[in-house]
Amino acid sequence: MHYRDLLLRVAVSPVLLILFAAAPPPAKAQQDTLTALIQGVLLEEESGASLSQGVVRLMTADGQTVSMVLCEADGRFSLRTPGPGTYHLQGNRIGYQTKNSGEFSLPPGHILSVEIHLSQAPIPGDSLQVMGQRRPLQATQQLIQGRLRDLES
Repeated sequence: MHYRDLLLRVAVSPVLLILFAAAPPPAKAQQDTLTALIQGVLLEEESGASLSQGVVRLMTADGQTVSMVLCEADGRFSLRTPGPGTYHLQGNRIGYQTKNSGEFSLPPGHILSVEIHLSQAPIPGDSLQVMGQRRPLQATQQLIQGRLRDLES
């Protein structure tokens, strides 16, 4: 490479930096400035323990699901609003009552931290009845001894 080529590259670099600095931000960066971030944790009401495998939904004021996420092992979740609006959260997990938050509006770029507490609820179903008979001890001993003899022969 010649000295003259090196000077040309160095001279062009500041011009490119100025052009890149003046360029509009990428589409994702623009989208992030229009959305709000919701971070939270799903907890058991009685013990305060985190609930894994729970589902949190971001819903519009009229009840339409906008976004849904499965909680991490430690109960944490993260959602983005699609844009300005009025929303509420719904948390649920098998064996717990579904809970809806109150409505809220978030300005673009805002971060909201929440805790959703769920109360245990039995899963409805038919009752299960287990029946059995007790064998007389002597019959059980004879059965075991017979099997031992079979194994020895």
